[in-house]
Amino acid sequence: MKRIDFVWALVAAGLATTACGEDLAPDQDETGAGGSPAGSRVIHLEEAADVRLTRVDARSEEAWVYLDLDAAGETDEAGGWDLAFQRMAVISNGGASGDGGVAVARIEGTFDDVGEVPESAFVADAEDGADDDDLPDSVFLGSDPWYAYDLESHTLAPQERVFVVRSTEGALFQLAFEGYYDAAGTSGYPTFRWSPLSG
Repeated sequence: MKRIDFVWALVAAGLATTACGEDLAPDQDETGAGGSPAGSRVIHLEEAADVRLTRVDARSEEAWVYLDLDAAGETDEAGGWDLAFQRMAVISNGGASGDGGVAVARIEGTFDDVGEVPESAFVADAEDGADDDDLPDSVFLGSDPWYAYDLESHTLAPQERVFVVRSTEGALFQLAFEGYYDAAGTSGYPTFRWSPLSG
């Protein structure tokens, strides 16, 4: 084989490998049970009755992903968003984070245990306090965040608790985090089970 033919063969092999690599991109073929639009960073992985399992592609360290719980889909900052995600950070559209009137209550326990939530349990995001970031003090973060950090493995795992969110439209939703990694182990994919909550 001539040297020039060998070089072109290597180039062709490299292009073929690159093409195959694109097929391995996380979540490229997942549309989710909720039929999320192509390119959406909010994917409904499972849906049964009113309960959804949703994963957010929140890998960016600069851009927020906005979720409208009432519409069950991604929106933008100008829309009626309820929650926004960036890496492990979660804020709500109320108080210091927005003017949507969203408030959140933190309930210890499991998704199936949520009963009546007293009005006094709901709080809005507060101005940033004395901590290591410049984010508003969200119910999801603070000194006792939605996740636990493992110092040995440097991984995050959800704590056993449920958040009840009062949306921009005044509806109640219960939400429990189930993970922070995609199937390939990539971080920045908060995944949670959620459903409307009567009352």
